[in-house]
Amino acid sequence: MFYVGITLNENDRRLLIIFLIFLLVLFIILGLVGMGIRLLFKKQGKRVDSFLHDPVVYRVISSPEHLKKYGKKKNAQLFVREASPAILIGLALLAFYVVYSSIAGEWAVNHFERFSTVFYAYDWNDESIYVTLWGMRLLNEWPPLIHAPYLEASYWASYVIVPLFLVFLVYYLVAAMAYLSRALTLRSRMRTVYEKTLEGYNFYDALKGDKEKALASEAAKAEIKQEEAAASSEQKS
Repeated sequence: MFYVGITLNENDRRLLIIFLIFLLVLFIILGLVGMGIRLLFKKQGKRVDSFLHDPVVYRVISSPEHLKKYGKKKNAQLFVREASPAILIGLALLAFYVVYSSIAGEWAVNHFERFSTVFYAYDWNDESIYVTLWGMRLLNEWPPLIHAPYLEASYWASYVIVPLFLVFLVYYLVAAMAYLSRALTLRSRMRTVYEKTLEGYNFYDALKGDKEKALASEAAKAEIKQEEAAASSEQKS
């Protein structure tokens, strides 16, 4: 039996811990995003069934083509309704940006860079914080702090533009994903609602079932006639 001994120095252990923490955080983020997307698709699928149910059940829609046309129209209406707040925010943001840039003459300003003053800034270009391990350039220690969060009065426009842009982007992306999920559900319903299948069907079992239904119907009719005849004779007596 052979044993392979691996010894790690302090820096190697630190790098391994950082790498594992990074994988854990990445796994949690991906899991939360996946759960959110799955819940969104499930919710929007129910909305499709909700606005298709009555027209399909009551035979207002009688073909896959009609279902597609009706579903696309309703889906587009829902998208416009859900995306309207994002569109209004985007228009307001655009108007604010044009007016501010015209007055201040700052058309080429990086507002994201200015907005970054509200976060901690670290010097990731410092070569002393990196080491080469197994041919890879890896982070060895946390980079030095450049500045703590602060507000710069002259950057006030950036503190308005960037948050509004992020709200617009997230809102619009959610509305677009909801539209896509409804479109996929609609496509699935087009195949299943009007699907003709013989799976599980037996010709002779169907005949037997039809005969039993006919006999049951005749028996029910005979019983009703007997009750009517009995009632009529009681009235005469």
